[in-house]
Amino acid sequence: MTDHAIPQHRGVPAPKAAFIGEIKRRSPLAEALAVVALSLGTFAFVSTELVPIGILPQMAEGVGVSLGQAGFLVTGFALLVAIAATPFTAVTGRWNRKWLMLSLLFACTLGNVLTYFAENYAVLLASRLIVAAANGIFWSTAASMAVRIAPEKHAVRATSAVYGGLALASVLGIPAGTFLGNYAGWRIHARNDERAKAAMAALPAAHAVLEGDVSTIRATMRLAENANRHGPYDAVIHNVAVGYREPQRIETGDGLPHVFAVNTLAPFILTALIGRPKRLVYPSSGLHRNASADLDDITWAKRRWDGTEAYSESKLHDVLLAFAFARYWPDVLSNALEPGWVSTRMGGSAATDDLDQAHRTQSWLAVSDDPAAVVTAGYFYHMQPREVHADARNHQQQDRLIEICERLSGLKLEIR
Repeated sequence: MTDHAIPQHRGVPAPKAAFIGEIKRRSPLAEALAVVALSLGTFAFVSTELVPIGILPQMAEGVGVSLGQAGFLVTGFALLVAIAATPFTAVTGRWNRKWLMLSLLFACTLGNVLTYFAENYAVLLASRLIVAAANGIFWSTAASMAVRIAPEKHAVRATSAVYGGLALASVLGIPAGTFLGNYAGWRIHARNDERAKAAMAALPAAHAVLEGDVSTIRATMRLAENANRHGPYDAVIHNVAVGYREPQRIETGDGLPHVFAVNTLAPFILTALIGRPKRLVYPSSGLHRNASADLDDITWAKRRWDGTEAYSESKLHDVLLAFAFARYWPDVLSNALEPGWVSTRMGGSAATDDLDQAHRTQSWLAVSDDPAAVVTAGYFYHMQPREVHADARNHQQQDRLIEICERLSGLKLEIR
C-alpha cells in the first residue's frame, strides 16, 4: 500500500508509512514471482527446522554426542526463533525490505552449508542458530511483504501462497530428512551374499553393503571401484582380515599367501584407490608386537610356514600402513587400533576381552570429535593410547612396505 492510499483528514498530517522502501507496482508476472519466492523461502526455513528430526541418530553419531544433545539442535532452534523474533525484527525494521529478504535467505543458505560441512557439535549448533535467528525475522515480515507486493484484491491469495510453503515443508520436511539420512549413511563391505545379509540384518540403517572378495588384486580393485560409486566417505575402516589358524601357506590366484593378500595388500589397495576420506582406521592386533619386522620374505616364499607368525606380521603391516598414510596425507587422520582378544569367529569362544569396547573404539576413531580421537599416527586399545612395536614408527620400514605393496599390486601411490 502506498502513501496516497492512506486517508488524509483536513488539518491532520498523513501518518508515515510503516515500512522503509516503497513497493512499486510491477507487472502481474513479476508480482506473482515475488510471492512465489517468498513461499519458497518459507519452505526453505521450515524444512531446515524440521529435517533434522528424521536424522537425529545419524547426526548424534556423526559428531559424537548423545541423542539428547542432538535433540537440542531442534529444540534450541525453535527456542531462539521464539526469543529473537521480536527484538531482531525491531532492529531490522528500517532496512530496505528487498535487501532484508536477500540477507535472510543468504543466512539460511550459509547455515545449511555450514551444517553440511560441520565436523563437530559446536559448529553444527552454531550453524543451526544462524538459521534460527534469520527464521525469526523472516516469519515476522514475510506475510506482510506478500500483502504489499500483491494488488489489494489478491492480498489473501498472496498470504495463502506464503503459508503454503509452511504446509508443504511440514509434510515433507521429516520424511526428506529420513531419506537423506539413509542415503548418506553407512556403507558396509561383506565377502559374500550370506555375510552381506547378516550385516544388513545387524545394521538396518546402512545404506548399502558392498560385496567383494579381497583375496585377489583384481577383485580388490573392483571393490574399490564399486565403493567409489557410493562415496565420498568421511571415514574408511579397514576391518577385513583372516585369522591365524591357516595350517599351511594357502596361495591366492595371484600366487600370494592368503593371510598377506587379505590382511596387508587389500588394505593398501583399497586405501590407494578409494577416494581419500577424512579418516582412516586400521584394526590391528596385540600380536603385532611379537612379529618380525623383517620384510625380506614378506610373502613366505623361503621360510617355513607359521600361521601365527604370518598373522602377527600382517597386523604389524597394518600399523605400518596407518602410520605411513599419516605421514603421506597430513590432511587425513590415520590411526590403528587393537580390538583385543574378543569372542568372534576369528578370536574363538575362549576369548576374554570386551567385544563392545572393540567396535566402540573403531567408531570413536572414525567419527568422534573428542580431542583424543582427532589425532593421527596413533595406536589405541579401548579408546586409550597404547605402545606399538618398536619398528612401527620407523619411516624406512613404512616406506619399504609401501614400495613392496606398490610392486605387487602394480599401483603407484599418490603421496600428497
